[in-house]
Amino acid sequence: MTKILIATSIAPRNIALQQAAISTWHDFGFQVVAVNTDSEINTLKPYFPNIEFFSVAPRTPVKGGRVLVLFDDVLTCLQQSSTEVCGIINSDISLHSKVDFLPIILKQAKDSLVFGSRIDIDIAEVWEGTYYGKGYDYFFLDKKLLKAYPPSSFHIGAPWWDIWAPLLPILRGYNVKKFLTPIAYHVKHEAIWGEEWNHYATHLAHLLLPFSEKNKVTVGGHPWGNLCQTILQGALAQNEILNLKNNHKHQSKIEAAQHFQIFFYNMLSTFLPQYINQEAIKISISEAGD
Repeated sequence: MTKILIATSIAPRNIALQQAAISTWHDFGFQVVAVNTDSEINTLKPYFPNIEFFSVAPRTPVKGGRVLVLFDDVLTCLQQSSTEVCGIINSDISLHSKVDFLPIILKQAKDSLVFGSRIDIDIAEVWEGTYYGKGYDYFFLDKKLLKAYPPSSFHIGAPWWDIWAPLLPILRGYNVKKFLTPIAYHVKHEAIWGEEWNHYATHLAHLLLPFSEKNKVTVGGHPWGNLCQTILQGALAQNEILNLKNNHKHQSKIEAAQHFQIFFYNMLSTFLPQYINQEAIKISISEAGD
């Protein structure tokens, strides 16, 4: 059978949890490659003998201090692979289904991107929990779509890249399909994003503004372009205030801008998944396998 290569980046901590998650990928027949730095690879290899590693240069810590791998590094890794269908999944996401869905992914990802959200669970291998609707956790795509992504500064493990991954192909006119059947599971833990959330929201806003100025698709009766442009311009205007020189002279303006920027980014975090969910073709295991 034709293989699918899943790319991830393994954190050099919580090893057992990631071993358990990645083993579920192997159980379905997926190949796995981990994108990490040389120092991380030296630490991780003994714990993950059944996966390949793709080495990248050490990175500057992201906003907040964590050292993470660029989304673009993962794309580069997949571009160099020989598989026609590729996947990207965070290393702590387990896959579980009573149906072998690898052949379904192969079929549905042709000339397309297939994605979905996780179920948050309290205990590993207890496959019941709460649907996470604020973002997306796995992506399978035709290798040809990799070239659609322009350079970005998103990092795997940080916020907002999971919105960018399905949104960009939608805006570029590719087939994007949302998998409704639960197959991805995640043991709940406290988020450690800190300053990263605003930082990457600002980056996304800069990337999306050119699209919003020319795209007039409607969401909830509102033109996508007009509504998104208003949100993005509002957020970026606050960012200009936050970057004022002599910050101590503008303290009141800066505090107000911080509140308004969070307001705009909260709107964006609600609006963009709504737009993505509306535009994506809905599929399930029973229908997709027909």
